[in-house]
Amino acid sequence: MKNLRTVLCTSLLFAAMACPSGSEQQETSYRSRLGEVDALLAKAGAADKIELTKTKAEIEKGYLALPKESAARGDGLGKLNQALHAAVAAYTPKVAAAEKASSDGLFQSSIAALVGHWRGGAVDVVIDTEGGIAYKKELANSSKSLNGKISKIDQGSFEAGVFGITTTFQLNQRPHQDGGVWKMVLDGTELTRQ
Repeated sequence: MKNLRTVLCTSLLFAAMACPSGSEQQETSYRSRLGEVDALLAKAGAADKIELTKTKAEIEKGYLALPKESAARGDGLGKLNQALHAAVAAYTPKVAAAEKASSDGLFQSSIAALVGHWRGGAVDVVIDTEGGIAYKKELANSSKSLNGKISKIDQGSFEAGVFGITTTFQLNQRPHQDGGVWKMVLDGTELTRQ
């Protein structure tokens, strides 16, 4: 029985040494939540950035005023962590909505540059203002066609498809005016806006 008690006491002592105190856990949570706030600040728009920076500064001021004594410090850190959690919860949807609106705006402006009826070589492409695309390429022994929607645009390509099956088109030259005529090079074929 004495050996069992010794083993249990030793195990509890090692467990207590290995586990951080409540105050240390609160410090870790505080640093982690500050990192979340910093990540939001990096993405936030101007108005949200000002408000979130003020909130963060108030919380950091509270952190500097915390007592050094472990129990009281742990309680204070708990309250600061709650404030940080509330700030992250309040600003995450705002920042996400602003990012989506910005992304949607960029997507729509990219689509606007592609809108029109384009022809060149064996290729005929119609792109509408909603991102709908009708693509047809007819060669002597084969043809390729797609009626779908543009789902993604970047600098050098765009994806279009229907029901999750997509095709990537290489945008070798973005739409530009050449001698008063709008042109672009798509998948290596020069197209002219009709």
